Amino acid sequence: MDKNGRKNILIVAGEASGDLHGANLVRALQRRNPNLAFFGIGSRNLRAAEVEILADSSEITAVGITEALAKLRQGRRVFGKIMARVEASPPDLAVLIDSPGFNLRLAGSLKKQGIRVMYYIVPQVWAWGQGRIKKISARVDRLVSILPFEKEFFGQFGVPVDFVGHPLLDLARESRSPEESRRVFGIKPGEQVIALMPGSRPGEIARLLPEMLGAAQNLSRLRPGLRFLLPVASSLDPEMIAESVRSRGLSENVSIVPGEEIYNALGISELALVASGTATLEAALIGCPMIILYRVSYLSYGVGRMLIKVKHIGLVNLIAGREVVPELLQGEARAERITREVERFIDNQELKSRIKSDLGRIRASLGNPGAAERAAQIALEMLETRS
Repeated sequence: MDKNGRKNILIVAGEASGDLHGANLVRALQRRNPNLAFFGIGSRNLRAAEVEILADSSEITAVGITEALAKLRQGRRVFGKIMARVEASPPDLAVLIDSPGFNLRLAGSLKKQGIRVMYYIVPQVWAWGQGRIKKISARVDRLVSILPFEKEFFGQFGVPVDFVGHPLLDLARESRSPEESRRVFGIKPGEQVIALMPGSRPGEIARLLPEMLGAAQNLSRLRPGLRFLLPVASSLDPEMIAESVRSRGLSENVSIVPGEEIYNALGISELALVASGTATLEAALIGCPMIILYRVSYLSYGVGRMLIKVKHIGLVNLIAGREVVPELLQGEARAERITREVERFIDNQELKSRIKSDLGRIRASLGNPGAAERAAQIALEMLETRS
């Protein structure tokens, strides 16, 4: 509790998606109890929700093992900063979101301080093996899941999980009609659209955007009536993206749009090229067929393949339990291979119809809207039981 008599909540989000979902959770808590104060790690969305940010999410997040190793020094500095604040002014509750490499270590230190821990968007131990399950059980008081199969998975090990539904169900919707979006984006009658979604982290952009743009060059020659929409995440510099597009001579073919236009862009797209991650679910919820792309350093990929315990990389396929949409991994995620896969897809109405049907079933499995409200109720219950 702070000097104004407000209860304090530590919130730590190490991903762009975690920052977004964390901000919606904070607002849900504020609606229910305005006498709360928040501090922690986040980015633009948590700042906008009036959370005191001690460090930016980008300082603790990376894709791939070698990429994460490069951030160790930053991570240690941020960890020390958070723990110094916790020891000086212990929070009444800690809410940790995703980012298990950082957050599970933090959870252990918080538990030693007697601080209750809620983990929202639980670690994906079902993908990376079961070695962390005992650690999670010992360090976390409540696990709050957004994926339907996690409740059963953790239940096998006697670890209770609250499934609240996926928070994207409240967000993934178009704000205008497809006809209006085509007009706003300058799409002419008869032109087909492909969405390019290379990710929200600089490492993803460096590895995937050149291949996507290379495929766009190939496809523009093959299909003059094809247009590309490239939503830019708020964590990225749009001018840097624009320069990549200009350098390829694609300014007439590729339109850069703000990240908040992502659902309108997907809504008029025949197909999306999507970096593996949360964006695959965004495309699924809009009902847009996709090709999932995944590239990390070769060392990260080699180590990951030894450790990973699931058959698929993309969340859409993981939820379905089979390959609903194709995945192009590492060397396959190259411009020429992407081009061939798009050519296979784009005019195949039967294939696209089957995929859209599968995506509809995936959406139905994700629960009902209101995930942030349900997660907020759990957090308040934990605050009350501590009082």
